Amino acid sequence: MLNEYETFYFRRDLTYLTYLLLKCDESKRSGEIRSEIEFVKNILSKAS
Repeated sequence: MLNEYETFYFRRDLTYLTYLLLKCDESKRSGEIRSEIEFVKNILSKAS
């Protein structure tokens, strides 16, 4: 279980990764970012 401090940083990172995904074009990098977003989302869903 994550505490409030950890949850804040996970949410901040998820927001940043989402921004990067929207900013970059459809390339290998966007695939990597998408998998990072899924990873963070999975952690957040376990935390809540």
